Amino acid sequence: MMPEVYNSRARKILCLLLILLWQNSAGYQGYACIMPMVTSEPEPVPKEILLGDFDPATHPDFAQITEYNAHQVMYLQRDAKLALDSLVTLAEQSGIRLYVISATRSFQTQKRIWENKIATKSSGSFAALPRNRQAGIIREILDYSAMPGTSRHHWGTDVDFLSVELAFWRGNTGKKTFAWLSDNAPEFGFELVYSRGREGGHNYEPWHWSYVPLSHKMLEDYVATISYDDIQGFSGADLAEEMEIIPRYLQNIFAYR
Repeated sequence: MMPEVYNSRARKILCLLLILLWQNSAGYQGYACIMPMVTSEPEPVPKEILLGDFDPATHPDFAQITEYNAHQVMYLQRDAKLALDSLVTLAEQSGIRLYVISATRSFQTQKRIWENKIATKSSGSFAALPRNRQAGIIREILDYSAMPGTSRHHWGTDVDFLSVELAFWRGNTGKKTFAWLSDNAPEFGFELVYSRGREGGHNYEPWHWSYVPLSHKMLEDYVATISYDDIQGFSGADLAEEMEIIPRYLQNIFAYR
């Protein structure tokens, strides 16, 4: 029995020698040199992408949405956009009008949304409030908005369709659109992540769909590499760990296993 060869280059050489020695042998039936499969783990997603600390307009992995954006300039990761292009085209052929009202958001964009809600709910006096009252305000905001640095919209994989008002999705057009998305979006890699039936976390959002072939790894890498020390720079950031933002609001979704 041949000893185990651990050096891949040595094993290749040995295989070639064996073939040369045995290829004219009467008993040679075809010797197969089976090389070990070389697999490499995908590179971790950079922290700046996970935290939204980058500009999608200049990032080579991001592409601009130009055909079905409701307003302003929007970007998605290229693979997510290609899948979404196909989904929107099929929707049009099916008599469903899909357009995106929000896609990739930077940390600064999410911070502006967050700080505006903090100021409104605290009447501009958030810093002076007792800690329990601050936490109460943050919980209200977290119903439908993520803390900066924790939003899935940072990743370039998630989109909001049509309206962020539940009343729209309870109406005829919303119901028809949601039913069509539920039947067809998964075929293109998009899933409803803030689904019904979860306890805690962000509320049910029928408008928020995620390209899970990319976003699943984003979430895995986020949980593996991001700490609460990384979630900084906005009002209430010091409460993130106490409120268990990562397990309660990032991991508590449909697509995370």
